[in-house]
Amino acid sequence: MNAGIVRRLVVVLLGAVMALVVAGCGYLDNSDQQDGITSQAEPIGSFTTAQGFERQYYLIPKGMSGAKFIELAEAVHEFNPETWLWFMDDDSEMPALLASLPKTEKGDLEGFPREWVARHTVGHSVLEIGGGPRTWVLYEGAENVNRLASRPIPQE
Repeated sequence: MNAGIVRRLVVVLLGAVMALVVAGCGYLDNSDQQDGITSQAEPIGSFTTAQGFERQYYLIPKGMSGAKFIELAEAVHEFNPETWLWFMDDDSEMPALLASLPKTEKGDLEGFPREWVARHTVGHSVLEIGGGPRTWVLYEGAENVNRLASRPIPQE
């Protein structure tokens, strides 16, 4: 074969491989974005409880309006329907929080950044699984007091 043709084939093949790699890494996949709203939630940590519930933590912009926050939380939930979601407006204590979670399950609150969690949790969601249909519930802040939104979880 002609050396020029070989070079062109190599370039074309490398380009195709790069396109596949980039697509496989998700750089070109916008399917998980609802009008770009989910791009405002940056994953900053996760934890799976002893009972098998997965918690995912997201950093979101400070000062997000209530309606925009609910829209964002619902969009993130769509792609994480079995996950308890925590939305934080600061990530400075995330390493301490994540390190303390295995101990807090056993009742040891030493090292748990309680004040920081209370101050910087914009909202969180839980999956209610008893006493009726499974329901996703979004609460304001770190406590299960002010319910912002809820929706049934479809049975599979």
